[in-house]
Parts: sequence; C-alpha cells; structure tokens
Amino acid sequence: MKIGKSSTLTAKRTRLLEDIGFTWNVYGKNSQMWMDHYIELKRFKDQVGRCIVPVKFEKNPSLGTWVATQHKHYKYMVQGKPSIMTKERVQLLNDIGFVWEAR
Repeated sequence: MKIGKSSTLTAKRTRLLEDIGFTWNVYGKNSQMWMDHYIELKRFKDQVGRCIVPVKFEKNPSLGTWVATQHKHYKYMVQGKPSIMTKERVQLLNDIGFVWEAR
C-alpha cells in the first residue's frame, strides 16, 4: 500500500495475513530468502570453484538472476541509492570469493 493510493488491502486483511505469517518483503535486509540464495551460491562455488554464475544459468535460473541482483544492489549501495545490500551481506559474499566486477 502506498500512501495516498486506494487499495483493497484493508487493515483487517493485513492483520489476517500477518496472523498466518505472510512475508511482506521477501528480499528485505533480513530476508531468509536472501540467505537461501547465498547458500545456493556457496554450493555452486563448491561444485564449480567460482562464484561467477551466468544470468541465464539453465540448471538454476533463479541463482543467475539473484547474482545479477546482488551486483546491481551493490552498485546502488556504493552510489548511496536505496538498496537491499548491507555491509554484512557484502562481507558474506566477499568471504566466499564473490566477484563484484564479472566482466
């Protein structure tokens, strides 16, 4: 819901969704989904020996997209723009040899 915009999502509906554990921001700064992809990347590195994943990685398309998203949000963070990237995430990625400039 955006302020000033009409929505069918009422406070009651919001509360009902929250009561069943609905996740509002799956890519937020404390996201389990982010950590799940990070673990997938670690597995990929263990198998392949590097963290460079093609954007259109046939065996796991979502991993390639996720890696590209990390590059994009790292650039946003460096530029001072809104980003899901945090210093902690940068450190986790650096710890496994993430390549920030893959070109």
